Amino acid sequence: MKIPIKRLAGAALIAGIALSPVGASAARGLYSWQGGDYSYDYKTSYRLQIHDGEDDKNDVKSDYRLSSGGTLRMLYNYDGFNTDKYQSLSAAPYQHRAVEILPYRPDAIGDWVYPR
Repeated sequence: MKIPIKRLAGAALIAGIALSPVGASAARGLYSWQGGDYSYDYKTSYRLQIHDGEDDKNDVKSDYRLSSGGTLRMLYNYDGFNTDKYQSLSAAPYQHRAVEILPYRPDAIGDWVYPR
């Protein structure tokens, strides 16, 4: 009995979708970028970093939460271009993002990333 290739490919695709895990899986060591600035959560420790990677005289911060719906916390870096600030946390952050603080206008905000 011959089975057409298209039918086999379709069956393999359906099986792959049916057997794939539901929802996004967590990953540590994620970057949230805003231009050349970034926030980063470490894979091997409960630590968060905010890096100012733009020589534009604007300060940066990382917004983060330790749990879903938890208190919004901030890690600020006022030290200028090519500098970093670090924060030790009690657990891996639930979410974080890089933010460039822009005077007299809305801040430039990176995408939320979800390490856990």
